[in-house]
Amino acid sequence: MPVHVETYRDEPISFAPALLDEVILRELLDEVGLPLFMNFVARMSASALDHQARLAQAAQENDHASARLTAHALIGLLGHFGLKRATALARRIEKAPEPAREAGLALAEMEQILSDSLKLLPLRASRIVA
Repeated sequence: MPVHVETYRDEPISFAPALLDEVILRELLDEVGLPLFMNFVARMSASALDHQARLAQAAQENDHASARLTAHALIGLLGHFGLKRATALARRIEKAPEPAREAGLALAEMEQILSDSLKLLPLRASRIVA
């Protein structure tokens, strides 16, 4: 039975089925090729880490609007690259009644999931095109 990670606190995000969605990766790789894909990954990684810092600041300042907007931006950014778990976590923050509080609670988890995903993404892409 698949675990539903789309709604606020239905299930712990750690039960998401995979870090990456290979179908999305394959589609993107088919469209742009590996060299351009790797360039996109580098830019996306920098942007994702910037958004992570914004979430931390929103949590520290208890700024729910900023946390919600930043989480929403992350959903689009990460989803485009098939980063399933990180996207689901950002969605959880966005849908929370108090997004800044949720962001604060989820920062360590987001940091770990993003780190794992960003390390795995180029490796998985290289394997797909091989």
